[in-house]
Amino acid sequence: MTSDAPFEIPARVLNEYRYSYGGVSRFFRALQEDQKILGTRCACGEVRCPPRLYCPKCKSQTEWVELAGTGRVVSAIDCYYVPANYELHDYLDLPYTLALIALDGTDTAIYNTVFTGSQELHQVKPGDPVKALFREKREGRLTDFYFVHDPVGERG
Repeated sequence: MTSDAPFEIPARVLNEYRYSYGGVSRFFRALQEDQKILGTRCACGEVRCPPRLYCPKCKSQTEWVELAGTGRVVSAIDCYYVPANYELHDYLDLPYTLALIALDGTDTAIYNTVFTGSQELHQVKPGDPVKALFREKREGRLTDFYFVHDPVGERG
């Protein structure tokens, strides 16, 4: 009989390269240097995170805004695999939760991990309040921060 246990195979992929964040470099510098999450606001008033240099709706150039780092889960999935060359291996045990988070004050959502402190599945649900925490070692990547359940958000 076939088992339902997770099936694992060895994988080794090494891709070393350097790339530029271009016009959104400020977002990644703020993560690394200031432990802040930035978004962008356009002339029509929409706030986006991840940031955009130009609004896809009104086509205006955007301005930078600081975000509170709190929000709500839009959707979540428990993940059982991380590609071998992803830095997430340094931070997470399997399984982990990946969620789409609508940050407070934004009109978009961003994907990131939600740490529950438990290996129990299905702990993160749509509508759950979350807040961002920053890793001690930051490298200017989306993995510089992650989310945890925010009990204060339940009262607000």
